[in-house]
Amino acid sequence: MSPRTSQNKASVHMPHTVLTPLCCGCVHRYDFATVHSTAKGLFTSIDCFMYGAEVSSLLLWWGDVTAMRAGVAKVLDAHAKVLGSVQRGETSAETCAYEAFCACVCLAQPLLAANEFELLREFLANSMVGLALTDDAVHAGVASFWAGAFGAWKSEDGHCHTTLDTWLLVVRGLTALVEEDTESSRAILREWLPPPDELLRISEYECAWRAKPLGAADPALLCARLHGERLGTWATAAEVAEGVLTIEQFNPLLRTEAYRLLGRARHALGEIPAAAAAAECAAAEAAGARYVWLEMLALRDQLLWCEAGAAEGVQSRLSALVGRAAASAEEVAAVLGECSFLVHLYKVK
Repeated sequence: MSPRTSQNKASVHMPHTVLTPLCCGCVHRYDFATVHSTAKGLFTSIDCFMYGAEVSSLLLWWGDVTAMRAGVAKVLDAHAKVLGSVQRGETSAETCAYEAFCACVCLAQPLLAANEFELLREFLANSMVGLALTDDAVHAGVASFWAGAFGAWKSEDGHCHTTLDTWLLVVRGLTALVEEDTESSRAILREWLPPPDELLRISEYECAWRAKPLGAADPALLCARLHGERLGTWATAAEVAEGVLTIEQFNPLLRTEAYRLLGRARHALGEIPAAAAAAECAAAEAAGARYVWLEMLALRDQLLWCEAGAAEGVQSRLSALVGRAAASAEEVAAVLGECSFLVHLYKVK
């Protein structure tokens, strides 16, 4: 079922399980005790539910925060059980290396987009993804992915699938994002956070990052966000966001988040019209891919930054999106904020 079909059904207030039969069906029916062992016994030996792709779809296309959280709970439980099995010596970390790689790629984006930092913190603390930074056995197991056909691919001119170092950079960036912001944490960030030219080299030469649904968890964008939010170097964040937009011309999820970051950077630098223009570009990218949730966030930003004469039109578009999203009024308010000129939008829920 396409997002458009589902959104049309949303207008007659049909249940969420009818709106998103495929994604919700996967979430409701997944049972680790039966599915995981069966999936690992098939020819691919992969438990695809552990990626978190269904979770991302529920939020991006339908704005269904409740269903997303239900899916995240099951994904986190699966990763915690796999980690426990590895720590007890019942299985090796290598057997779920691909699930760890893909969970980092798929699951972080919806958690960041919904401001679910507690769930992200829980995921990092109870999965091979997070422990790859500190546990030697887990690190070695996850690293085995880059010895296989996909991970080991590299062209003569230096293009490659991805690298272990950059995957670990993403994990480290996510970990830094959920940690308390202190002078000590900022000092540590300055020691390891890559400069703009290295981040753009990663975007250009590590090809798979641009093909995956990382969105805001893309290594270049994630590190650029830390440059801005934690170190106050918003000019660096803007440079990286613009560079990513130049490098990647097709991936709408990546481009939406790059424009959103660019808008934040321009706003922090006092370039308000440029910030509003970036937010409009983010909304257009999201609308083209029917990402209801991200379009809503982009229009929220645009409404905050646009000129007074444009506010009414932006409000009208934002109100329509709030009505289409399956999220409750409380869930929408938690993301859009409590600005006085936004409060009336929640009433449509």
